[in-house]
Amino acid sequence: MNKKKLKFQKRYDELLSRYYLTYPSIINVPFELGGFLKGPEDPHVILKKKKKYEEPIIIFNMHASEDGKRRIYAFHPHRKIDPLVKFSIEDRKVRHKEKNWAPFFSYHDESENSVFSRGFIHFIYTYAPLEILKCSLNDRICEMVFEASTIEASDKNKYGDMRGGTQFVKLPTDIPQVNGKQMWLGFPKSHSSGCGCGRHYYRPMLSLLVETHGAYHLELVVPTMDFERDVLSWDLKGSYCEGVSIMSPNSIAYWEVVEQDVENEKFDDYLGFTFSESDATTKVVVLKNVLNYILDIYKEKRIRDHFEISKESDNIIGNTLQCVKDKLWDDCAKYDKTHKKG
Repeated sequence: MNKKKLKFQKRYDELLSRYYLTYPSIINVPFELGGFLKGPEDPHVILKKKKKYEEPIIIFNMHASEDGKRRIYAFHPHRKIDPLVKFSIEDRKVRHKEKNWAPFFSYHDESENSVFSRGFIHFIYTYAPLEILKCSLNDRICEMVFEASTIEASDKNKYGDMRGGTQFVKLPTDIPQVNGKQMWLGFPKSHSSGCGCGRHYYRPMLSLLVETHGAYHLELVVPTMDFERDVLSWDLKGSYCEGVSIMSPNSIAYWEVVEQDVENEKFDDYLGFTFSESDATTKVVVLKNVLNYILDIYKEKRIRDHFEISKESDNIIGNTLQCVKDKLWDDCAKYDKTHKKG
């Protein structure tokens, strides 16, 4: 009886899988077997919210056999026809390793509603200088819609240690939108080498991306968001600095406002943030009042209403990046002093 039941269940699951995807599930991403470093790496899930439905899209990098390079892919687990999309950048040569693109959807990306088009997705290609891609989920071609040359970025505007981490998400809908302006929150990651704690030191950061009439900028950068954790060491035996110390941001699982205090202009909001340690464990931390933190910055700091592209903006960004780097290296050195092996 049990064998018949199991056989029936197997046939039922196989039939169901032709039309539906049930969770939890193993996602079948096609890739070539054999060789070294094949298959999807560093996957991140972003949810595309349409008026009538929501669709998850998995972003990852993977070795492409035709050119021997690592490319960025999108996979649609809820689609049976051409679910895998490999991106290419128009008028740019593909780097040997394309990694760490941070995905986000603009308001226009999610407002488009067509049964024939999969629409578009945006990526932060590099953080410093800030470069933004707009990629078609139909023909797989990406266009650089904001690049370093747009603001005539100087060398002091370059900082390669700030890289893609989580997706970027829009602020909760409880916040009224400002006409002509879009805002997203995300957790990039820092990758510092030689700062004191081992050879490589990874930590989450916090950043606010703002777009005003086609011009993008990072309005907020918090250098370290490690919550004063003792991060699992690379050998999984402690939390000391030796070799590699990795606390890597993975995703923003949710960000919701539970209650609003209109009189005091405060929100009771919760953000679910997932991260991994030493590529071995995945953990979740729930952050409260992130929205209040952002809004208070606008109250306390003298921030211009609109980002202006000028020589002054290049100097401001350069000084900000130097501040970020100094704080990162200081935090790294402090962690090393309190986390010696033995």
